[in-house]
Amino acid sequence: MDPQTTLLTLLRGFHVAALLSLFGTLVSLAMVAPIGLRDAGAAAAPARCRLISLARWSDSLALLIGACWIVLQASVIAGTTTIGGTLHALVPVARDTQFGNLVLIRFALLLVALPFLGGRGWRLAVALLLTGTALAMQGGIGHAGATAGANRVTLLASEALHLLAAGAWVGGLLPLFLLVGSLPPPMAAAVCESFTPVGLSAVLIIACTALVQAWQWIGSVAGLFGTSYGRIAMVKLGLFLLLLMLAGANRFILTNRLRDPTRPMTRQWLRASVAVEATLGAMVILVAAFLASGVPATA
Repeated sequence: MDPQTTLLTLLRGFHVAALLSLFGTLVSLAMVAPIGLRDAGAAAAPARCRLISLARWSDSLALLIGACWIVLQASVIAGTTTIGGTLHALVPVARDTQFGNLVLIRFALLLVALPFLGGRGWRLAVALLLTGTALAMQGGIGHAGATAGANRVTLLASEALHLLAAGAWVGGLLPLFLLVGSLPPPMAAAVCESFTPVGLSAVLIIACTALVQAWQWIGSVAGLFGTSYGRIAMVKLGLFLLLLMLAGANRFILTNRLRDPTRPMTRQWLRASVAVEATLGAMVILVAAFLASGVPATA
């Protein structure tokens, strides 16, 4: 992979990571944080403000990195190496390509979502709808979007579910890290417990949709072990399994100890473990970006 393609792949990965963080933070605000914030007293408002700030930063980063991505992609499509040539190519790329159309629609959704990010009730629901749509569109920019025939709708739907589930779980890890550090231990434990059904549902959806994608893009044992695409997919699977093991340890060992006042270091250990889990999640996203930029084993 040449340096230009590598840079494009990294921009894709970081852009998706920001989208996952945005959606996961909003899911946390809607479904996870309220349980811990309800009885947190004076700590509730600062903790919620941290999550809102994270959502706004994630939205802004998604816009900034996405802008860099479309500019570099326009340069590659037009085959130009000058600033003037790249700027001249931006309009036709944005207007005449599926990639450009989808990225512009995503930008519009992210911009409209910005004023709703600090809201509650229906405003939070609108923000979730807008950002979830922006995230789910990613499949149209990858291999699923380039597929023709009867499988196209199935693959796009599978990719959308895969991304939304990843957003709820992996995108919710940084908010969980912030909440564990901001709330009193009993409330932090309640937050971790409320994150469990969200994470478990997400893992099941990720596993099922990954099987659909593996069947389409890898297809066989030979494709898994005998192609670069398959080997990258195995790296992603290995990281995913590490994530599962770490998530299990966080929930069933450290969270249970968090309520024990005789273990004052548990909060620090749990935060460190969630930080490692979030780092592994970021690595999975980057590996997925290389998969999306590579040639499927079935091609």
